[in-house]
Amino acid sequence: MRISQAIRAGKGVLAARLLGRRLPLAVWIDVTNRCPADCAYCDIWKSGKRDMPLDGLLRIIDELADMGCVRLHLTGGDPLMRDDIGEIIGRGREKGLLVTLSVREHLVQRRLEALERADMVFLSFEGPREVHEGLKGKGSFPLLMDALDALRERGIAALTTTTLTRRNRDSIPFIVETARRHGFVANFQCLHYPLGSEDGGGFRADHQLADLLLDEEEHRRVGRELIALRRAGAPIADSEACLRYIWLEWEDHRKVFLPSLPRGGARCRAGRLFCQIDVEGIVYPCGSTFERARKSLYKNALDVGMREAFLSLPESPCKACVQACHVELNLLFSMRPGTVAHWGRQLLGGRR
Repeated sequence: MRISQAIRAGKGVLAARLLGRRLPLAVWIDVTNRCPADCAYCDIWKSGKRDMPLDGLLRIIDELADMGCVRLHLTGGDPLMRDDIGEIIGRGREKGLLVTLSVREHLVQRRLEALERADMVFLSFEGPREVHEGLKGKGSFPLLMDALDALRERGIAALTTTTLTRRNRDSIPFIVETARRHGFVANFQCLHYPLGSEDGGGFRADHQLADLLLDEEEHRRVGRELIALRRAGAPIADSEACLRYIWLEWEDHRKVFLPSLPRGGARCRAGRLFCQIDVEGIVYPCGSTFERARKSLYKNALDVGMREAFLSLPESPCKACVQACHVELNLLFSMRPGTVAHWGRQLLGGRR
C-alpha cells in the first residue's frame, strides 16, 4: 500500500464521519463464477452465470476511482479463470487503486505475469495435506505450496485464509510455521456458511457442514491461542481486536448475523464505505447480503452506473456479522487505534 492510498483512505473515513458522506472506499467485485476447484464450503461454480463483460467491468473500475475508491478486491469464483485478468488488474493499478484478489492455487503459476501487478494475492489454506485436500480436493495441497513459493520468488505479497472447523482446529501451529517458512501472512476465520436466512441467519441442523462448526468453548480456545501467537510475533494478518471480537466476544456462533450491534462492536459501514458487486453487476452492501436479499432492492452498475447504484443502496437489515473481512473493515473505519496501527504495519510494510 502506498502512502498516498493510506492518506486518501483516511480522508474518506473522516469525510464519512464528519460530513455523513457515502464513499465506496473498499469494493469487492465478483469478476467470474467459474472456478477450477470443488471446495466443500462453496458451490458458486454451479451457478452457470456468465463472466462480467470486460468493457463494463473496466467502466466500473474507472467510475469507482472517480468516486474515491482506495481498495479494489477481485473475487469469484476464481478470477484467474479469466484470460483478461491482467488487463483488469492493470486498469485498477493505473487508476491508483490498491488491487488485491482471491484466487485458487490451480492457475497461479500460469498467471504470474498478470499477478505481478497486484498488491496482494489471497489463497485458502486449511492445514496439513490430508486436511486441506479433504476440504479443497485431491492434489490441491502441493499446488498451493508451489503457488506460494512462486509468488514469493516473484516478490508478490500473499495472504492465506483458513476457516477453522473441527477438522483443522489443531492445525494452527502448522499453518503459522508454514507461513514463516514460505513468507506469507495467515488470516483465520470461523465457519460462517451457509449464510443463513433473511431473519438473521444461522446454521441449519441438517446442513452438510453443520457438524464442522466448533462449539463455543472451542471458539474461545482458538481465539486465545491466536491472540497469544500474534502477540508472540507470529505472521497472523488479523488484528487482535478482530480476533477478540470474532472468537471471544461473539456469543453464539450458530448466528452469523445480528439485528443489533453487540457490546464492543464497531458500527457496520456496509453500503456506506464498502460494498460488493456480483457477477451480473448488481451492487450490494456486502457479499453476505447476496443470498438474503431481494434483488429488486438493488441496482445494477452496468445499467445505471456505479454512482447511482451505490448511493441508492438501502440500509442493510443486519447490524453485525462474524465475517472476518467485514469485522476488520468496520474496526478500521471506526478508527480503532490498535487496528489502524496493525494494518498500517501490514500494508505499508509490504513491497510497495
